[in-house]
Amino acid sequence: KWIEEEILLLQDYSIIKHKDKTIQCVGGGISIDRSERVIGRSWWENEEVVYKPELIEKVDIFISHISPTNFPLTKAATNDMVIHYHGVEAMFGGNLIGELNSESLKIQNLSDLSECKIHIFGHLHKDHFYYDSINDKKYHCLGINSFKEIDL
Repeated sequence: KWIEEEILLLQDYSIIKHKDKTIQCVGGGISIDRSERVIGRSWWENEEVVYKPELIEKVDIFISHISPTNFPLTKAATNDMVIHYHGVEAMFGGNLIGELNSESLKIQNLSDLSECKIHIFGHLHKDHFYYDSINDKKYHCLGINSFKEIDL
């Protein structure tokens, strides 16, 4: 659905075709600061990744919000802010770090099923590139307000 001339909203697991390339998009992701947000205004209860491997297709490019486990900075993303909010949620029986790790694993599984050669995501809010030579896959993490031009 187009909401502006430049903005296209996609359903999870949508496929986009551009020239001879296919792109699959899977949204969702846990907000680490959800304990301080307002339900329905700045936080939505069902914001996490909806895991549906049966909807994955073989594509050239896979796009997600969440970072996959194979991306080196995913584990390093357990920074002071994540640890703080993990502690807040732990007081009420939550396990934020466990949930974040589970989401990253789901996204990695979906990305692997797609057999993509390029995976683009932004959850870490940092510009970073990693090439996985074992699987011949490029990972592009986009920072806030960043764009990545991909040679198709």
